[in-house]
Amino acid sequence: MLDDYRVFTYDSISDVFSHPFGQLESLSTVWRDLRDCTNFKTGYFNLFSRNANLTLGLKGPLIQLMYGCQLRDNGTSSGLYHFSVNGEYSLSMDMDSPQWHSYLPQDLDIKNILDRFELWNHNNLIYIHRDCVPRLKKFYKHSRTILDQQVRPEAVIRHQRTGALNCVVTGFYPKDITVEWIVDGQEALDGISTGLLPNHDQTYQIQTTILLSDTTHNYSCQIKHSSLQEPMVLTWDASSSMTDENKLHIGLIAGLVAVFTLIIFLVCITLKRVIWKTNMYL
Repeated sequence: MLDDYRVFTYDSISDVFSHPFGQLESLSTVWRDLRDCTNFKTGYFNLFSRNANLTLGLKGPLIQLMYGCQLRDNGTSSGLYHFSVNGEYSLSMDMDSPQWHSYLPQDLDIKNILDRFELWNHNNLIYIHRDCVPRLKKFYKHSRTILDQQVRPEAVIRHQRTGALNCVVTGFYPKDITVEWIVDGQEALDGISTGLLPNHDQTYQIQTTILLSDTTHNYSCQIKHSSLQEPMVLTWDASSSMTDENKLHIGLIAGLVAVFTLIIFLVCITLKRVIWKTNMYL
C-alpha cells in the first residue's frame, strides 16, 4: 500500500505480482527484489510454524506481517515492522536493533522464537533503513497521478421507513471528507456515521444518519471535500420526500384499485350480456 492506494498484490501459488504499472523498466528490479524477499520470508514463516508447533502447540498458525516506512515532508523518515499470530500474539521489531518487543506475557514465547532468526531480523532492518524509502519514492513517482487526483463526491438524502434521514456520499477521492447534518442552521451532534468504506474503483463512500424528530425543522447534509471549491449542501424537502415503504404501499394500492376496477367492469359486461340474452327469449 502507498497511502491508501494498493500498489500491487502477490499470488503465492502462481508467484506473480499484479500491479497497474505495466512493464516499466524502472520497476523491473523492484519486482525481482520483491519476489526474492517474499521467498526469503516464506522460508522463515515455515520455520516459525514448525517451531511454534513444537513449542506452543500451534498447528497451522495464521501469520500476519505488516512492515513499511513513512516519508515526511521535511525529509525525515521512520519505519515499522509488526508480526502477529492468529490475531492473539502481536509483536513489534525494534528499529535500532534486531530484537522484538512483546506487549503481553503470552507473547514472550513468540518473541523467543523470532529473536533466534538473526539473519531474517538483520535483513528486516536493512530493508527498513536502506531500501524502503527509495522504493516508496519509485512507487509514488508512478502512482502520483492517482494519488493526487481529486474526484468529486456524489450525494443523496434518503428518508428511511424508521423515520431517519440518511445522507449517502460516494465516489470521492481522496478519502478525507467531512459529512455533517445541519438542523435549523446548527450542526447536529447526534449523527451516526458508517465511517469510510471502499468502493471497487479506489474511491470511497460514507453514510451519515440522523433521526427525524420533527418535520417542521430544516434538515441539510453538508459535505466538505478537497475536490469542492465550497461545501456541497443537500436540503431535505419533507413535502416531496417519501420512504421506499410508502412508495411500495402506494404502488400496491394503485395496483389493487386497477384490478378491482377491471373486475367490476368485466362483471358489468357479463351481466349486460346475460340480461340482453334473457330479453331475447322473452
